[in-house]
Amino acid sequence: MLENLSDHHIVRMYENIRDQVQADAIAGIRLVGEPARQRAEELRREIERRGLFCTPIDWISMRQRQLTADLPKP
Repeated sequence: MLENLSDHHIVRMYENIRDQVQADAIAGIRLVGEPARQRAEELRREIERRGLFCTPIDWISMRQRQLTADLPKP
């Protein structure tokens, strides 16, 4: 299915997921779940296969921000 999409569209879809994950981390909530992570991985593989570039999603840092946001404020 992804092979029929343009390079630009593939990269934009990946970037949109990255932006959503970052927004979740900043807000201290988690709306983007495992299905989005799986889709992002599928898109990342296609981006690599095509020899394109994208900034990777830092899932660990995003999760750490969420955990920090969940801590009680002094």
